[in-house]
Parts: sequence; C-alpha cells; structure tokens
Amino acid sequence: MHNFRPAVSRLLVAGLLALTVSAVTLAEVSESNILVTIRLGEMDGAARVPVKTYQLVAQTGGHPVELMSGSRVPIPVTKFQTSTPPDGEIIPITSYVYQNVGFTVEIEVRLTEAGKIELHAEIEDSRVASWGAAPGEQPVISAGQQNIHALLTAGEPLQILRVDDSETGSSYLEIEADILN
Repeated sequence: MHNFRPAVSRLLVAGLLALTVSAVTLAEVSESNILVTIRLGEMDGAARVPVKTYQLVAQTGGHPVELMSGSRVPIPVTKFQTSTPPDGEIIPITSYVYQNVGFTVEIEVRLTEAGKIELHAEIEDSRVASWGAAPGEQPVISAGQQNIHALLTAGEPLQILRVDDSETGSSYLEIEADILN
C-alpha cells in the first residue's frame, strides 16, 4: 500500500477556489525493488576472483530482507550429574545445541532524492575451522562480521573490505545494487 502525503497548493482567483494542485515527491510515489549482489572472493595479484556470489531483492521503504545460506552445526554441551548414594559417581550428560554456520546477511535499502541507493547491511560469513578431536568436544567456528552503511550508485560495484593474510591469501567483499523498478 502506498503512503501518499500530498502537499496541496491552492490558487485563489477573484476570491474563488479555482485550482487545487497536488505534488507528490518521487520517494512517496512507490516503493522500489533493488537487486543487491554480494561477491566474496580472492585476490590474484590485482585481479578479483569471485568465489561466492549472492543476490537478493530488497524493497525500499524500511523493509529489511534476510538471507541465510549454510548449515546447522551440532555443538555438544555436557553437564555433570552426581548419581545417588552410595555410588556418588559423576555422570556426564551430553546434549546438543545447533548453531547456524555459513553466510548470513540482513539488508535494508532506501532511495535518496538524488537517485543513490542507501544500503545498511549486517553480514556474517562463518565456517567450522576444526572439529573436536574427541567425541563430545566442541568444534571451533571461525566467523567474520561486517556492519555496512554505504551510499551506492546503481550498477557500480563498491569494494567494502579487503583482507590480506599471509597464511590464507587476500580476500575481498564487494557489493553492487541495481534498481529493478
């Protein structure tokens, strides 16, 4: 549903109401769909090599959109309980909680009066760095998080982040947005 808040101008001619003009700004006319493309990649010298590309459509007007791609990893949680006398043994009881691991993004977009795309995004990219060596040990989860507030020009990619690591090489995060309607 559109939220029209017209500004009304009245023109009086010879004491009579002759004309009523309604002016509606572009932002009030309709909500737009924005195609957001997120590229995660590696650097090969100065060249960018995309490894993962995610695309989602977000609607302007304060409607956040969320994408989750990955899996749920079981994390063992062990509690110890003492058995009843006379044994008094300590008994381990293991249960599991599950943690989302993979790529998660929440995006909100708005169009400015100048035609730029204002983007607010929270991005997390996580993976299991290592599994526990013994049964019941917790896995080590590596995660990177970015909170992004950017002003984008439609169709022009913006490199948000570049990480140079001597062990894993160089990687980057790039965002591009296009107005669909």
